[in-house]
Amino acid sequence: MPKEVKLRINSIQDDGNQSNKISFKTKGSLYNKNNTYYLKYKEELEGVKGIKTTLKIKPDRLTLIRQGKLRMIQEFVLDEKREFDYHTPYGTLNFEVEVKNLKLDLGSSQGKINLSYQLYNDLKIISSNELNIFYKEE
Repeated sequence: MPKEVKLRINSIQDDGNQSNKISFKTKGSLYNKNNTYYLKYKEELEGVKGIKTTLKIKPDRLTLIRQGKLRMIQEFVLDEKREFDYHTPYGTLNFEVEVKNLKLDLGSSQGKINLSYQLYNDLKIISSNELNIFYKEE
């Protein structure tokens, strides 16, 4: 049965010239199914509202699933490079992600996710990124 949780999400994207920080708080739901945690919430990205985000969390990997006008499935596995497609209203972009750090401290009532990765396009690094998520049962 899903539990209601409060989330605090902080991200940093650095393209080498400038650093962009995003921080927000929201509410979502958390449940565990077959030893996999699912954390669901809504967010606004690039001015697009109503993006449904699901984090599928296993002991060795994190999968970020976004649905709505912006869509993607992005899998993060430590020391691996993975491809993904980013679907926008203007077209689809292909990227690769290489995880540098992935720490998962998960519990049924609270937990945190610390992720750092590099984003590639056409084999070139376009940004270094950090994502930190903390959740706590309401």
